[in-house]
Amino acid sequence: MTLNRASFVVLQFLDENVVKRLFYGVDGIDELSELEDTKKHWVIGDVNVPITKDNGREFETYKTYWNNPYIGLRALVSYFTDLFNIPIHFLHFGPFYKNSTNDSRRAVDWVMSRQCSVNSFMIHGHHVDDEIVHYTLNNCQFTEYNTPTSPTFRRSLKYHLKSVEIYNAPWITVENLIELDCCELSITESRLTSEDINRFLRNWARGGSPRLRSLFMGTMTKLEKLTDGLYVKEVSREEKKEYFTWVSLFFSFFTTLYYRNSERQQTIKDSWDIKRDDLRVASIVKNDGISTFFTMVVWPDFYGNLSV
Repeated sequence: MTLNRASFVVLQFLDENVVKRLFYGVDGIDELSELEDTKKHWVIGDVNVPITKDNGREFETYKTYWNNPYIGLRALVSYFTDLFNIPIHFLHFGPFYKNSTNDSRRAVDWVMSRQCSVNSFMIHGHHVDDEIVHYTLNNCQFTEYNTPTSPTFRRSLKYHLKSVEIYNAPWITVENLIELDCCELSITESRLTSEDINRFLRNWARGGSPRLRSLFMGTMTKLEKLTDGLYVKEVSREEKKEYFTWVSLFFSFFTTLYYRNSERQQTIKDSWDIKRDDLRVASIVKNDGISTFFTMVVWPDFYGNLSV
């Protein structure tokens, strides 16, 4: 479900292992040309809706026309989710959507009244009003979050979730990292320093983040600062070690659409390992010198495999 200058609903499905996509655009009734020879009418809910079809693309595209495009988008989403008994998997707002401030609140409230969470929430643009970001984070349960904020944006992130991916996240603090109660956590465009991550690792070694199984961060790090003050063991493996997690795999085209539960496999070669009192072991993927990312997995993995 995307609200933009041209809002649309995307249906994606597998047909004989081939991914097929149907695009249903939502536009104002004033955009409908009377000369459209492909125009038809569908009954959606209790409304007789004009619709046109575009055959000029690799995927099927339909456009519907409404007196109020936002109400039309809700009607279209309700129709398909009820028809196929599926949830809404993404909620995105484009940079050119003229009513994004008000309708983002209304859309979040409406979607959360129908289901407990969405996989992907995104507001495109260079900067989004911090009030809107706070509102969406307070009221929308998500797996993937991508919204630009002001340089001074700060907030608490006390979430108890299985998997979280936060993009465009220069505002994330080490306090956020410690308070997020997640199994899998991925943060990109972070400004956290090696000293910040060292503080997180010290907290983990004392028993913090008990549910954490994997952590990826896009940030500059130095190994000697990451492990300062920690007892670490350098592990050199002759062969790469497989690490399995149980995740939701997303089939995407512009936006997250649907998912299926499956296993994800990572391979770990050399690492710096930290062992804590409950016998869990954190393997920090070894990168010599300065690295642009930080990767950590916690053993045992989903199948009970140990680090060595």
